[in-house]
Amino acid sequence: MNHKNIVERSLISKKGDLKYLGMKNGELYECIITTENPDKTSNAAPIGVLCKDPEHVILYLYDGTHTLENIKRSNFFVVNLTKNSLIFTKTTLSDISEDNFKYYKEYPYIEEADAFFMVKTEKIKDITKNNSLGSANMSIITGKVKNVVKIKEFNQPLNRGIYAVIESLIHYTRMNLADKNTQISYWGRIKEMNRVVQKVGSKEDKLSMKEIITKIKSEYNNLE
Repeated sequence: MNHKNIVERSLISKKGDLKYLGMKNGELYECIITTENPDKTSNAAPIGVLCKDPEHVILYLYDGTHTLENIKRSNFFVVNLTKNSLIFTKTTLSDISEDNFKYYKEYPYIEEADAFFMVKTEKIKDITKNNSLGSANMSIITGKVKNVVKIKEFNQPLNRGIYAVIESLIHYTRMNLADKNTQISYWGRIKEMNRVVQKVGSKEDKLSMKEIITKIKSEYNNLE
């Protein structure tokens, strides 16, 4: 490959074991997926990554994305872990330049990532998903974790559950200052946060939401 950046070969990696990164079975983590485009440039996109077990992850990708096209072509991708919100923002709003990437074993990763791991595709299932907005084609990708690399001191990857709990607590603290319509609005947001937690949160997150909802129901009436 004729890459502009130097391939990093000095990083120490472990064989595929997501417990090394603090990832837990059944939890969804906010990550950035990097892949290689057909012209050998790099692509990055924020995507939720489901930890199936310590050696496997699952992605749910809608048709038409560069990430899905690249994965189907190469059967390989890199999962980058970071708590830097600016990286999430930049990769969401636009394509970042090649200066933001480095390479490990010929595959791109985000230079400012705290950690990353490489994934080899094992299975791709194409489905049609129906919801209130209509139907859309998507692919469910199951991959085998290969090399796991820590670049910086790293605690745990992002999980949406804990942030949903925090948002719910903020809404709860404001309810006693709000009028009835605003209380109903806060309650609606908390129910949405609960939906997120039930889908992707940890056992502790789910218990927290149960306590929050129980407390609200004991203090407020007619919120539905």
